[in-house]
Amino acid sequence: MLAKDWEADFLWLDKGANHLTMIADVLTDGMIKQFPQKFK
Repeated sequence: MLAKDWEADFLWLDKGANHLTMIADVLTDGMIKQFPQKFK
């Protein structure tokens, strides 16, 4: 942001959001497997 390279900034934010979504999916799958009776 300090360099005002907005395209690079948005690309970095997209990569970060994709990474967080991947982590959330893995954690959610684990919780569903651990507590299947709660997720019917």
